[in-house]
Amino acid sequence: MSDLHDTQADWLAPAAIEAALADAVADPVRVQEILARARELKGLDFADVAALTLIDSAELCEALFATAREVKEAIYGRRMVLFAPLYISNLCKNECSYCAFRRSNKDIQRHALDMDAIRHEARQLIDQGQKRVLLVAGEGYPAARGGFRYVLDAIEAVYSVTHAHGNIRRLNVNVAPLELAQFHDLKAAEIGTYQLFQETYHRAAYARVHLGGQKTDFDWRCSAMDRAMLAGIDDVGLGVLFGLHDWRFELLSLMQHAAHLEDRFGVGPHTISVPRIEPAEGAPLSEAPPAGVSDLDFKKIIAILRLAVPYTGLILSTRESAAMRREACALGVSQISAGSRTNPGGYGADEDSTGQFQLGDHRSLEEVVAELAASGYVPSFCTACYRAGRTGKDFMDLAKPGADQAQVRSQCRDHPPGIPVRLRQPGHAAGRLAGHCRSTGRHGAENAPQRRKNARHDPRRPARHLLLRRTMLTTPRGVMPHIGLFGCRNAGKSSWFNALTGQERAIVSARPGSTTDPVEKAYELLPFGPVLFVDTAGLDDEGELGMLRVQKTRAVLARVDLVVLLVSPGGLRDEDRVVLREARARGVPYLVLVNHCDVERPAHDVLAALQQEAGRCLTVSSLSDDDVAEVRQALLALLQPPAGEPVPVLVGDLLAPQDLVLLVVPIDISAPKGRLILPQVMTLREVLDRDACALVVKEQDYAARLARLDVPPALVVCDSQVVQPVVQQTPDTVPLTTFSILMSRFKGDMVQLAQGAGCIRRLLPGDRVLIAEACSHHAQDDDIGRVKIPRLLSRAANGPLEVDVVAGRDFPDDLSGYQLVVQCGGCMVTRQDMLARQRQAARQGVPVTNYGMAISVAQGVIERTLACFPAALEAYRQAGRQH
Repeated sequence: MSDLHDTQADWLAPAAIEAALADAVADPVRVQEILARARELKGLDFADVAALTLIDSAELCEALFATAREVKEAIYGRRMVLFAPLYISNLCKNECSYCAFRRSNKDIQRHALDMDAIRHEARQLIDQGQKRVLLVAGEGYPAARGGFRYVLDAIEAVYSVTHAHGNIRRLNVNVAPLELAQFHDLKAAEIGTYQLFQETYHRAAYARVHLGGQKTDFDWRCSAMDRAMLAGIDDVGLGVLFGLHDWRFELLSLMQHAAHLEDRFGVGPHTISVPRIEPAEGAPLSEAPPAGVSDLDFKKIIAILRLAVPYTGLILSTRESAAMRREACALGVSQISAGSRTNPGGYGADEDSTGQFQLGDHRSLEEVVAELAASGYVPSFCTACYRAGRTGKDFMDLAKPGADQAQVRSQCRDHPPGIPVRLRQPGHAAGRLAGHCRSTGRHGAENAPQRRKNARHDPRRPARHLLLRRTMLTTPRGVMPHIGLFGCRNAGKSSWFNALTGQERAIVSARPGSTTDPVEKAYELLPFGPVLFVDTAGLDDEGELGMLRVQKTRAVLARVDLVVLLVSPGGLRDEDRVVLREARARGVPYLVLVNHCDVERPAHDVLAALQQEAGRCLTVSSLSDDDVAEVRQALLALLQPPAGEPVPVLVGDLLAPQDLVLLVVPIDISAPKGRLILPQVMTLREVLDRDACALVVKEQDYAARLARLDVPPALVVCDSQVVQPVVQQTPDTVPLTTFSILMSRFKGDMVQLAQGAGCIRRLLPGDRVLIAEACSHHAQDDDIGRVKIPRLLSRAANGPLEVDVVAGRDFPDDLSGYQLVVQCGGCMVTRQDMLARQRQAARQGVPVTNYGMAISVAQGVIERTLACFPAALEAYRQAGRQH
């Protein structure tokens, strides 16, 4: 299919644009009608856009911006896609009066990177954490390297790099307009989006600033997208360089271009970029643009585009300042570059050479990611839709309203309904990090185009970008759900552990008993967030050493949040049934995998019996990418909490938005250097998540700070070690508790722990007490668990006690010789681990409490610190009355 559109822009109708602007009316009634239609998420027509460009009152501007924010949030949520440009050459045959790369500019050094340098740049970007890259070349290619062949070789070079932290998964390309055959070559090179800016759609203005080279041909450039899409490139990106002509004309021209592509190819542009002219070395026009765009008008451009083409990505580069980018992201921008360099070699040895234009935002990728996350955005590097073949019209059919809208929402969303809020804990901002995608599931993968057989296309490899790595590293393992893999020897546990985590962490061997001690691996299970997979030894291990391995496995079973049971095609064994009984008794969800089905399928009667006994089973092989994807989806479903199940919280239910909370944090010799301890950080984060305010003070400053407040705080939370003086300094009308007591409700059964606290007064000299620490640390002279608490409890007992201390995951099987167990806050272990310890103590009739409650009892303030929690306070009182 070829016609006049392939070389001429006869669809561009400047007269219609001028007429629309002349006829447009932006009175309040008309504008509000347009904004109401925009909220339906169906876009705007030509006349609507023309009217919105004429808004000039502050009130209507704010209404426009508010609607744009609403539409942006409705479609994109808090997801923000990140990428970086990769300039490979500044050679150019054109004479563009606004660009530093123009051919007559003698102020810059010209060069084109060779393939080794390009690969080096790719490695630098991968080290940053980038997954999406925009390859940019000046519009002139080195003849000695094959002309346009140079671009194709550069694409191959970037895709060939597999580095320590991964690879580039989507390479978009911004190069000069091509012949149809060259676009076919570009398609064959497996690019993502072909991006090209028209610069200006006004022919006369275009001629004034493009003074030489092929770029003087307005129609050749304007028709490039037709040739690209004819060649099979599904995703194209339009753009205007705002500042060359009146922005209203440019905006309506973009609408005409988008409408033309939609009419001809059934899909409009995948993205629209909105650069403004920035100063460029050796380009005087860039210092004084002929039609400069103010900040207010620039924000209007972004807001109007978001309403007019709501499902088209809007791209903003580092041309703009950090402040403008913050505003633009809220108004409609969905993709931003970060850590950018606009000169060839800018990420490596030549980082100081002249770029194409001046940057407005010089922050690193890590700094941008940190700010986005702190502002509630979900930075995303996800490329799953593209790898699954969802591009062009296929993607837009999923994205736009209609029968399939629920499908795209189930594939990519910032915080899917039903995902447990418990994972939105402190340190897990990125866990909601959405940009989370289910697109690597089996249905999409089956339709994915065949690509190079390297790591970037392996659906079993996790998409590990900078933010996700930071998420797992900064999310404590005690907050991550633990997923345990159980089964008899050679059931395939280690193979599935490696397949699910995308790494060869566990030893796989045909010899039974390869796994000895439990093997753990943190992993981003998207769209859920960080989880911890645990591989275990076989349940049927033999011999004296084998029995010790089985004990370790059973200890893991007692603390995991989700059980994955691997069974052979022959059906359940007695050891498997033990796992199922334990999971059911604890109310822990489980998934049964009938493994090795690539070698042997279970007989029909065996499978029926297995399903009757164990419930739903999946017949799988760890060698099948589809099966791995299906198991991941099953795990995601099982991680959702049952309807009505209470979600553990620290302080969220005690606060209202705008409440003030005082956090009293001692900084003494026992405090970790340079940071707060985890319960303090978690509490602070939950206060902020509740939209409340936190004031953090040291204990010696507390009284003075409290006295300065005009309104009493809604809550005071202090370290247990200073609870007595803080209680004395706090009015009785102000609720007060400790960090450790808050952890008792977050990590365990608070009521049972309060009952245990009520038994402290029963202690007698010589009684045995077990102090259980969940972490291992170097004991100091006045260690809280080994020294302070034993001293306080001995005073309460009126004589010395016999105290044992265990640390980490060590916990005695037999507690019958103890009169009390005192457990730490448990910030480093899971809630299931804490509950398992409490259940064990209850079965053996031994009271158990935690550090914070024990200290409050010994200091005589427990009634005050439990007053916020009536059920726990009553449990404490009842236990005391029994005494």
